[in-house]
Amino acid sequence: MSSEQADRRRAPRESAYVAAEISVPSGGPHLAVVQDASSVGVRLLTHTRLTEGDAVSLAVQIDGETRLPLEGHVARVEALDDDHGPWRYRVGLEIDAPSDELAEHAAAIHARQRELYAGEKKGRS
Repeated sequence: MSSEQADRRRAPRESAYVAAEISVPSGGPHLAVVQDASSVGVRLLTHTRLTEGDAVSLAVQIDGETRLPLEGHVARVEALDDDHGPWRYRVGLEIDAPSDELAEHAAAIHARQRELYAGEKKGRS
């Protein structure tokens, strides 16, 4: 990401890979994987074709039993090649009502995933 892109962000993002479900007025829920999140936006992978401007409902899996429901709209869509497995699209969502809870959970998930990854790397050394 260029410094110009980072300067345009309204809130800091945390890398956090977590399951989610996305729904649009025409159907759903569809499986998605959040790649990163902030209080105002989410980047995710999905097999569901979406269009910029689509209204979406998103349920982010916080832990085994808790989902965080969010409403937003599609800000951008990037078609992916076959190297991404079942994921056909990388989608940027703008959250309608900023969610500090989403940002806090993304930061906590990022920290846990970083610890797990560091432990795995140490175990392979």
